[in-house]
Amino acid sequence: MIRPAVSAILFVFPAAAAFGQCELSRTELDANDLFSLSLSGDRYLAGNKMFVRTGFEFELEAELASSGPSALDGEWAVVGNKVFRRPTWVETQTLDVGGTEVISASIDFDTIVLGLRFDVSTPGEARVFRRSGLTWSLESVLTPSSMNGLAYGADTSVSGDWCVVGAPFDGMSGAGYIYRRVGTAWTESDRLEVPNPMLFDEFGSTVEIEDDVMIIARRFPGETYVYENSGPDWILQQVIFGSAGIGTSISGNFLALGNTTDDTMGQNAGVAKVYVRDVSGWIERLEIFSSTPAIFDNFGATVQLAGTAMLITSPGVGSTGTLFVFSVLPFPQEDCNGNGELDACDILTGRSLDVNGNNVPDECQPIGTTYCPATDNSTGGPATLFVGGSLTASNNALSLTTTGLPPGRFGFYMASMAQDFVPLFGGSQGNLCLGFPMLRLDDDIFVADDSGQIVFQPNLTSLPMGTVVQSGDTWNWQYWFRDVNPGRTSNTSDGVEVTFL
Repeated sequence: MIRPAVSAILFVFPAAAAFGQCELSRTELDANDLFSLSLSGDRYLAGNKMFVRTGFEFELEAELASSGPSALDGEWAVVGNKVFRRPTWVETQTLDVGGTEVISASIDFDTIVLGLRFDVSTPGEARVFRRSGLTWSLESVLTPSSMNGLAYGADTSVSGDWCVVGAPFDGMSGAGYIYRRVGTAWTESDRLEVPNPMLFDEFGSTVEIEDDVMIIARRFPGETYVYENSGPDWILQQVIFGSAGIGTSISGNFLALGNTTDDTMGQNAGVAKVYVRDVSGWIERLEIFSSTPAIFDNFGATVQLAGTAMLITSPGVGSTGTLFVFSVLPFPQEDCNGNGELDACDILTGRSLDVNGNNVPDECQPIGTTYCPATDNSTGGPATLFVGGSLTASNNALSLTTTGLPPGRFGFYMASMAQDFVPLFGGSQGNLCLGFPMLRLDDDIFVADDSGQIVFQPNLTSLPMGTVVQSGDTWNWQYWFRDVNPGRTSNTSDGVEVTFL
């Protein structure tokens, strides 16, 4: 089971809402790590590699000293048959699996379920471990009720007192075994088969359960069976076609499915889809393709969804693959600044500021008055300063956004209560729009991003020289930056006058 972070933004909205996604980061990993993926709070676990979110990026936090299928929930992680605990992520315990290889792993709060190795003559088994305090103890050994339960344990999932174990080679087309815990005893509640079986369907290749929703994937021809709990029974609610039967994830009223065989962006380039549950069932609301698609990328091989965060893997055909991190939300489909990204993505990733919290990038609602022009820089155009946010000085919520900068060049903001116009000052190719005395906010040095943009929120209560912006003050703002055009030089943005309330 995947638990969203307490700090995650959760939304309640109709299934008809327009959805969008923001790509937050991508990481190149060993392809083998991309088939065992879990997400919990501000961390995700890919294989034995633990990543933690810092700002809008995920950074490697630890490599857990084990190998094999893995799962993460809160402060606990399991890799193979070894258990690890935050914050140090050192091994705390080795679980007894009888010397058998672990082939699947799942964890929910105080319960771990491991699927163990099968072969052509042995159905396999699943072992359930329960935590008391800091110690995990074997609670039950699950085995298939059918003598044909081959590949039993290929995938497992646990949520509360329910567990599902996949057996994709059980009988003709595979099966999903459902178990319920009462006290400390696990009993088989049901054995589910595909309604219209065909040979080698691999029903049960992937299983997932969370609260009252369970999904069992049928790998061939690519279908996902969605069940909902009704007392002691799980009732088939819907069959979703066009999934590869591998990448599946549930999070509340969201369902994510991957289809590695989708050819929209090229042969087997892949796709991931997000569904939302409403009174009529699960409705497709979003398709996500790789931003760098290629044939046989297998984008969507594994997906994980928790709160508004979504992980999608693209293992490709080589030794390394890519893990993408997205945020999925009912975004307004607007791009007010024309940079090719949704406004909500600009705000979410920090490309734009939204200090007044109205979900519109501040540069799209400029305040103040432009009074002094900028000259063209090495980009072929001028740098433009947009001032946004609040005019109320006590709110301390002013934002400065400069666009049209040469990427990779550093600079800083300047401010003055006086205006001037000094063209090509001090050998610069720009115009100085500020008079003296002038404050250089050079404690904050910026480097323009690839789009040629800088965003900054100055602290109006602590400008250089102990200056505090007061109600009724008029301040003038400008950005200075280095440039090469064609030799080493500098330039400036235009000037903007702001009178505070």
